[in-house]
Amino acid sequence: MKKVLFSALVVLLATVMLVSCGKAGNSSAPSKTDLSNVSVDSLKTMGDIIALNIEEKQTAAYKGYYVYAFNLNDTYYRAISTISKDTFDKILDLDASDKKYDEQLNAIIAPIKIEKMENLTENIPSQDELDKYIGKTCGELLDSGWSDSGYNLNDQEFWMDYECYNYTVVFDGTVEPEDTEDFDAYEKAKDLKVKSIKYNSIGDATYMEIEETEETEEAE
Repeated sequence: MKKVLFSALVVLLATVMLVSCGKAGNSSAPSKTDLSNVSVDSLKTMGDIIALNIEEKQTAAYKGYYVYAFNLNDTYYRAISTISKDTFDKILDLDASDKKYDEQLNAIIAPIKIEKMENLTENIPSQDELDKYIGKTCGELLDSGWSDSGYNLNDQEFWMDYECYNYTVVFDGTVEPEDTEDFDAYEKAKDLKVKSIKYNSIGDATYMEIEETEETEEAE
């Protein structure tokens, strides 16, 4: 079975880095201070997460999967579940401009059972793991799945995403800014080698490489 990333099929329901677009749940849900007593092991459904009213979150629907990433007590987790084509289509049919969008979405996803819970904080690559990229070029990083997310040419820092995380990369060389509409700092840096790299923050926490199975193919 081959691994494929359904990037073209994913419906991103929260696009900024773990920042909620609105609160979900009801007025009886625990307050922020109450969350210190919440164990991630107690979360069995997507509805259990919704009821916590967590503000820092990202959610996404893939064909065949639903992903809910959130920050609980300064630790980032990601809940993953399989969903049917019918559930995916229902999410896709929602109107994001509708004032009741969150309520409608929560009604659909709340019953979904959590099948896998990942600790994203625990899985942040160590500095030793990151140092293996020293000496690779910017072009090699981009060709192997890294993506650009911004830069500061005053400090010659480049921010790059890889899988669920964002990194600060410094190259051995200098990229000079140009006052042109088509200026591409990463294209200018493509032949420069990585001098240093360090973890910066959680990036796209809903990023997934999905193993293609018969069930996944049917969902398409």
